[in-house]
Amino acid sequence: MKTRLVIAFLLGALFSYLLAGIGQDVAKAQVVGQIVELRAADWGAVGTSAANTALTVTRAAVPGQAHYVTGFCVTMRAAAVTVGEVELRSAATAVDRIITPAQGGMQCVSYASPVKLTAGDAANLVVPAGGTSVISTGRMQGYTR
Repeated sequence: MKTRLVIAFLLGALFSYLLAGIGQDVAKAQVVGQIVELRAADWGAVGTSAANTALTVTRAAVPGQAHYVTGFCVTMRAAAVTVGEVELRSAATAVDRIITPAQGGMQCVSYASPVKLTAGDAANLVVPAGGTSVISTGRMQGYTR
């Protein structure tokens, strides 16, 4: 009986580890009936702005299929950054937002459960202009099905 409890505990811990994406690029778990399917991001989109220019990083729409975003990172390089909102969008509709910190640097979001965008929509990561001399880089990743 104790052996079964230990095995159940270890399997639960392993499942939690995989869902958190620790030690992986970003992993995704989807329940299909009673079977859990793990999926890693199979695409990434990256962009870099000119100084003090807004940036949109896009994964083009695929007719009849939805993008699942597993995470994104934004880097703003300069001494002082204008605070603004970075948005993850399904076409033009915001589905998530983060606030850029005034000191700049890198911010990453890793979703334990990926964000499903509307089928047929492009995935857009919109980064605002960061201020004088601020250069921004955005990267998002996910899969499409």
